Amino acid sequence: MELSADILVLQELVIKLLEKIDVLSSKVIILENELKNSNEKYALLEEKYVLSETKCSLLEAENLALKRQLGMNSENSHKPPSTDVFKVKKDVSLREKTDKKVGGQTGHKGHYLEMSENIDEVIVHFAESCSCCGKTFEGENNLGVVNTRQVFDMPSPKLVVTSHQITKHQCSCGHIELGKFPLEVKSKTQYGSNILTICNILTNECRVSLQKASQILSDIFGCSLNVSTIMTANEKLYENLASVEQEIKEAIIGSEVAHFDETGMRVEKKLYWFHVACTTLFTYLFVHEKRGLEAIKSNESILKDFSGTAVHDCWKSYFNFKNCKHALCNAHILRELNALIEQKSIWATKMKALLTEMYQKSEKGKGIVENPTYFLRMYDYICKIAEKEEPPPRKSKNGKLKSSKGRNLLNRLKEYQAEVIAFSQNQNIPFTNNEAERAIRHVKIKQKVSMCFRTFDGAKIYARIQSVIDTIKKHGLNVFQTLKNINLYQNFSFFQKG
Repeated sequence: MELSADILVLQELVIKLLEKIDVLSSKVIILENELKNSNEKYALLEEKYVLSETKCSLLEAENLALKRQLGMNSENSHKPPSTDVFKVKKDVSLREKTDKKVGGQTGHKGHYLEMSENIDEVIVHFAESCSCCGKTFEGENNLGVVNTRQVFDMPSPKLVVTSHQITKHQCSCGHIELGKFPLEVKSKTQYGSNILTICNILTNECRVSLQKASQILSDIFGCSLNVSTIMTANEKLYENLASVEQEIKEAIIGSEVAHFDETGMRVEKKLYWFHVACTTLFTYLFVHEKRGLEAIKSNESILKDFSGTAVHDCWKSYFNFKNCKHALCNAHILRELNALIEQKSIWATKMKALLTEMYQKSEKGKGIVENPTYFLRMYDYICKIAEKEEPPPRKSKNGKLKSSKGRNLLNRLKEYQAEVIAFSQNQNIPFTNNEAERAIRHVKIKQKVSMCFRTFDGAKIYARIQSVIDTIKKHGLNVFQTLKNINLYQNFSFFQKG
């Protein structure tokens, strides 16, 4: 009986244990499901974490790029100086500092307004009354002139009307001959060469719009030249300058070194490009709807016919021309190096110091560098440092390899080493492309003043006239008198004697 009771107790315990096992099994199943859900959540969180890390890296890179963009100026990028409105400029000049004070130096002959012996008008100012007793002077007791001051001024501008008349003569043979009007006098009434030349200078050299030029002439001379008259004056000068422009092109093509550059401007509501080719004495400018190879190969371009050394800013299209040698503008390179130096780049600091030293050793770009082997070794050594310092290219969103700004610059310095240091091997090749920069800067000034060109013909006319004006100034000639003579159909050449 006792055994049976024990068996019953054990059976009850087994039943309870089985019930507990069922409960525990249920809990295990629940926990397994929770673990499975947790693992899935963990996998999702891990995936989100990876995505967040990737996004964070992209945002950091974008933030760095935006910071770099905000820090860009004319000293560390290709941005023009006009964008540095509120920036205090640092002294980044390549000139060595001296103990000389700013301004005119001792022994320098200054230029100032001197008293003239050629007097057009004399005005004598008499004393009217005595400041002591009040007596009025009536010409007596005049002791003569005691002091003289001169005022240099223009006569009051006014329009002068000249009447041209022709007569007829009867010869003894009975033939009647008429006199001839001057070649420039073609209409019943017209404006003369002086005022038309002023129109040319205002709308081209001074870069004002046609409407503003009309207003200026109306205010000063009281003549109401309408816009179409000013346009006609520019068109006439454009035609008269065809042979002069051809002379300029031939002179640049035949030169040993020429500078090339381009800049954009709105023409006919589209972006067109002004291309310049120039030397120290000649400037040629033309406008084209394209910036690259299509424009440089066009009939207007002269680079395809040039066989000297072309100095430019490393625009890829220029290197398609194998008929000439190439040299790069180191001012552009130094600006890019400055941007890297601001990011604590070691190799950029060394490369800038090397190029600056070569510039100084070459008599500031006017001579050649002695012992070039040393500088070439240093150049290669710095490029090897840059290879280790710059990060390798990485894939972008579109799958293409993208390099950093520093690596892009390094690749150019390695690929075009000979072109970068060309200035140090040839005294006729300058350190920078400033000649072309100066020659094309007026286009941006024109854009600021007049905003745009409404027609392509207007841009084309401006390019030719400005080419000649810039060349006239380089030759030290009087712009107004030279253009006036051309408007009067007088033959003109930059190579003519006298």
